[in-house]
Amino acid sequence: MNKLPLKALVTVMCVFSGSVLAENSVIECNDCTAMQKVNAVAGYDNGVVFVADFVNYKLNKFVISDDKKINQAQLTASEVQQVNQQFDYRKTTLIAAK
Repeated sequence: MNKLPLKALVTVMCVFSGSVLAENSVIECNDCTAMQKVNAVAGYDNGVVFVADFVNYKLNKFVISDDKKINQAQLTASEVQQVNQQFDYRKTTLIAAK
């Protein structure tokens, strides 16, 4: 059985880890209600949209289906970390909203 060297495996992981946010949108909606967040997401095509609230330090994830239904989804630790890295200049840390 062929084993992939550790260096090659780490390289592959680094290449594909950035693709999570490359296809997804991150929008800012500070101190928004749940309905305001859904309305902000409604203008996007199908896919994943992250909503960042820097006032309350919360991050939400919404999935828009092909038939334009909007559902809130569970965030992974990796997604939270990548959004925080994208906005690291703000010197704030977002956490996954409950």
